[in-house]
Amino acid sequence: MSSTRLLEINDLRVSFRTDAGEALAVDGVSFSVGAGETLGIVGESGCGKSVSALSILGLIADPPGRILPGSSVRLRGEELLTASPARLREVRGGEVAMVFQEPMSSLNPVLRIGDQVAEAVRRHTELRGNAVNERVVALLDRVGIPDPAGRARAFPHQLSGGMRQRAMIAMALAGDPELLIADEPTTALDVTIQARILTLLDDLRRERNMALVLITHDLGVVAQVADRVAVMYAGRIVEEGPSASLFSTPAHPYTTGLLRSIPDPDSPRDRLEAIPGSVPSPHAWPPGCRFHPRCTVVLDRCRTDDPSLMQAPGARAACWLLEEDL
Repeated sequence: MSSTRLLEINDLRVSFRTDAGEALAVDGVSFSVGAGETLGIVGESGCGKSVSALSILGLIADPPGRILPGSSVRLRGEELLTASPARLREVRGGEVAMVFQEPMSSLNPVLRIGDQVAEAVRRHTELRGNAVNERVVALLDRVGIPDPAGRARAFPHQLSGGMRQRAMIAMALAGDPELLIADEPTTALDVTIQARILTLLDDLRRERNMALVLITHDLGVVAQVADRVAVMYAGRIVEEGPSASLFSTPAHPYTTGLLRSIPDPDSPRDRLEAIPGSVPSPHAWPPGCRFHPRCTVVLDRCRTDDPSLMQAPGARAACWLLEEDL
């Protein structure tokens, strides 16, 4: 893994205008990704993970959404938030590619798989004619689709969920991106297929020295492949650090709660532990620490004072308990 910073996001803030008022979905998120590195971004639905990812490629629809002033998204030092539409079209798919959560809604149902991959090949490479078809078959073969030439003639509904996701990954690889963002790539897939997709993504990252941002609500998923993990809650990163230390010694109660909710075959329990309550509305984040209404170890100051990320053993976490321990 290279230490070179490929992507740097600083103080990202994204809001949406709704009938109920302004919703601040992402509030001051900062992280970086190195060349060849895998960053896992985890958290419950509604924490701002996907909105953060879409902001990287300028895919937040305005209206109703808008990226607020002061936000910064830099790719190899180049600011993308002020880039021209033409430059963003070069970046999307060419330098940064994205695999979306549900392939059936991302693929065009009336176009054959091969035609959709071919469109990405023509858009992001100089290949034309029969060379495009050869590239399509090679990509489908690389992502593990059996009989790639035959499956290229199939429509999306004729493929299984796992095969559709592999086709989406093939499209994402068409332009040889430096960074691949995978947004919940294993959702709705059975456990065996999930493991194969994760292994495929990790193999592709290694052979291409490609950075990978893996977005998921499942800490068990990122434990398999991530070098570092950022835990998001209520529009913010509440803990960030190397995967090994974060899983062995979590510093934030929210991270601890997520880990306790993972089934462990070595220590069977009658019931899985669950974090009480739910993620608050972005229309009105609670004062103080945003996790305090659900926290089992809440302090008085947690209800009024908003913690920033502070150093913990092996990681950084936004929790007043760290200051108490010190």
